[in-house]
Amino acid sequence: MNRFWVDPAVLTAASGSCYVEVYDKYPDDNTAVLLKANYISEAGDTLAQLCALLPLEEWDEVLSCKLGQFWSCTLIVARSDIDNDPKTGARAYPDPRTRVRSKFANLRCYIFPDDPHEARKQLVIVRRS
Repeated sequence: MNRFWVDPAVLTAASGSCYVEVYDKYPDDNTAVLLKANYISEAGDTLAQLCALLPLEEWDEVLSCKLGQFWSCTLIVARSDIDNDPKTGARAYPDPRTRVRSKFANLRCYIFPDDPHEARKQLVIVRRS
């Protein structure tokens, strides 16, 4: 049994929080390894809480999905956001942390849904290989 397994009833009860898992590659790959897992709180700094699990420089992407349903997800942060690649419009933010914070603010509903019955309450951080 996976030691990071979380009962969906517990997840639903944890309002104002989001479950986060960190993988070494895209989690739908059957060879992907779960590296870390924890909850982050809506009350705290989202970026700081995620960086406590894995430093920003090591992120490849951040996805939002329903608990464990990796085949259907929304891209929250792409590698180009972290690399601050000017070809993608990143020149508007000289600091990649500012760009990533902006993405979290604009896509907040995918991290902390306003509807308490919304099942999309998991973030996945994929580590760069």
